Amino acid sequence: MRLRTVGSAAVLLALPAAAHAVALTPEASEGGRAALSLYELLLISAPAAALCAAATLVMMVGAFWPGSGRMVLPWLALAGIAATGWVTLAAPALYGGPAMMLLTDEFTVVFSLLVLAATAVAILASVNYVVREEMTRGEYYSLMMFSAAGALLMGAADDLILLFMGLELLSIPLYVLAGFARGREPSKEAALKYFLLGAFASSFLVFGAALVFASVGGTGYREMALGLLLLGRGADALLATGAAMVLIALAFKVALVPFHWWTPDVYQGAPTPVTAFMSIVAKAAGFAALVRIVSAGAHGDSAAWDALLWVLAAATMIWGNLLALAQQNVKRLLAYSSIGHAGYLLLGVLAGSVNGFSSLLFYLAAYGATTLGAFTVAALLAGRGDRVESLYEYRGAARRHPFLGALMAVFMFSLAGIPPFAGFFAKLYIFLAALERGYVGLTVIAVLTSVVAVYYYLRVSVVMWMEEPGGAPATEPEGGRARLSVATLALLAAAVSLLGIFSSPVVRWSDRAAIAAVETGRGVAPRRSGIGQAPPSILPAGEAARPLRHGE
Repeated sequence: MRLRTVGSAAVLLALPAAAHAVALTPEASEGGRAALSLYELLLISAPAAALCAAATLVMMVGAFWPGSGRMVLPWLALAGIAATGWVTLAAPALYGGPAMMLLTDEFTVVFSLLVLAATAVAILASVNYVVREEMTRGEYYSLMMFSAAGALLMGAADDLILLFMGLELLSIPLYVLAGFARGREPSKEAALKYFLLGAFASSFLVFGAALVFASVGGTGYREMALGLLLLGRGADALLATGAAMVLIALAFKVALVPFHWWTPDVYQGAPTPVTAFMSIVAKAAGFAALVRIVSAGAHGDSAAWDALLWVLAAATMIWGNLLALAQQNVKRLLAYSSIGHAGYLLLGVLAGSVNGFSSLLFYLAAYGATTLGAFTVAALLAGRGDRVESLYEYRGAARRHPFLGALMAVFMFSLAGIPPFAGFFAKLYIFLAALERGYVGLTVIAVLTSVVAVYYYLRVSVVMWMEEPGGAPATEPEGGRARLSVATLALLAAAVSLLGIFSSPVVRWSDRAAIAAVETGRGVAPRRSGIGQAPPSILPAGEAARPLRHGE
């Protein structure tokens, strides 16, 4: 079994390398553009490759290290993530044009750092949990790292082939992680459901890519864009069908209605730190891919695309928030909440502007810190076997654990969009981006559903603080591992609070990333001068507010 696991790791490690090996050939270069050298390919693929190498090392140490020494695994994983972050910042910005499959620009850098930070927090939140649930195996941390590497590839992909490979590298470890608590039936059920429906979504992406290739002779986003631009002039309708199937696959990954049915059961059955991890990393990867597609103009007819995304966003916000009202299980409540937040995030994609993409990145940062904190508190309160999950059993929990109750209140307030927490400013920025593009009706729906969401978010805090204790109280974790989890929660609560009050640095970084995504999508070689510095003045005055149009 160990040998089979290590063999699977080798296959996963080979995926990005195989993608980059076919990324450019001399024949693929267009307009006399020289193919990238092997050294340049290694440079631009270094972040994903470094993370995969670190994940393989963690898995090998877990396989052959004595059981008493496996407590070093999370720290080894964190060291690998830190090294990957350094490689990400050091990688040069190389853009090879339409023949290029992998992009390294400011958007890739900011998105990669967001994914790496979320992965590191999920690992810290797992240290106490995996010991309590007797899941201390090297595969746990390495699978998280492999999945994060897939997210990095999805955020940098400029081609449907590499998008598919990144999606699979993201998803396959998540299928295993969802069923990692092998002694619990809900965990095995979650893994099976996620695998079956995930395979269904992957087949949509593959079939869509095949239709795109059959129509335009390539799978690049800009080739897709040029083909769809001609669709109104009698071009092959297979291309529109292929683009729609790609959208369905990504809608499944980010849990848009009506492709969300897997989310409540998987979130409830999976180990709680795994649920926290997939709630932000998988969602961020899907939306990063949508940003790349929209910025390249590969969404075809603007009116049809806008109408489709309008309906998806409205349905997702309404359905997710209304069903969350009826939930009595905390993890299912947060699952439907996650569906509602996917609708808010889709507003940034629908805006299709620099402001829309920038607000989407800021929203992902705020939502990621908040939801990681909420699920970590739930993991600490649940006790062994995740036996305490219902709101009835949460009654009076803050009286037994006041610090955890206070932290949960901070996270619930942020998710509800109550100032001065980060969630309020995230919603404000993304609503303003939608209004700037004229989506007044959709913004009204977003505001109304946010008001509805306040009820079920505050209900959690009311139950924890104002009701008499009920049910079997969870045993409060003890020892250094619990202190590590509580320290991680305190850090997340501070981030949620400070991100709203002192948001300027993060907004500047997200602005730079959004400008880079627009430039790269239009075929402009982006200039990098370092994270946090003033954004480059490549776009003319007023360009940042102008919506993207297909074919630009």
